[in-house]
Amino acid sequence: MLTEELMAKPSSDILQLLRKHHQILNNSIKTLQNKAAVAVEKQNQLAHFIQLLEGHSAAEEATLYAVLKDIEESQLQTFEGQEEHAVCKILIDELGDLNFKTNWTTEIEAKAIVLSEIVAHHIAEEEDKIFKQAEALLTKEELIIIGEEFQIQFQQHSNRKKLASRFHQPHRDLQL
Repeated sequence: MLTEELMAKPSSDILQLLRKHHQILNNSIKTLQNKAAVAVEKQNQLAHFIQLLEGHSAAEEATLYAVLKDIEESQLQTFEGQEEHAVCKILIDELGDLNFKTNWTTEIEAKAIVLSEIVAHHIAEEEDKIFKQAEALLTKEELIIIGEEFQIQFQQHSNRKKLASRFHQPHRDLQL
């Protein structure tokens, strides 16, 4: 299960946790951009990628970004990161609308590649700029506290998605 795979010891700071997530996302990116990978492999990898990315982004915005956007020196980079998350969300919604889990077309593949490119850029920029700002502006203890809160937020997001998927019935129109 994805959440167990990503759980860390309580004393992990936010930057350690994010690097771990980034490593997993980068592995998925390699598969999504691999022209030799078969469609079913890309479909499965994209589902895994999106699941992690959604939880990661939501938890990151609720924790690290919430702190950094209140500090003048890190506001621009933080807002830029949030905008990149928003662009990813649009692509994720479009991929969902195209039923990528049961269907694999050239359009879906193109959107998956663009999503992976945006995320790869976001990861590189975040690790280069935002992480350096966080290390300079926050204490080790603050990074650990944010990391603990991140893990809680990530788990809560995962739990909400599980519940939502259990009760979501996409092929049935609900009438009031």
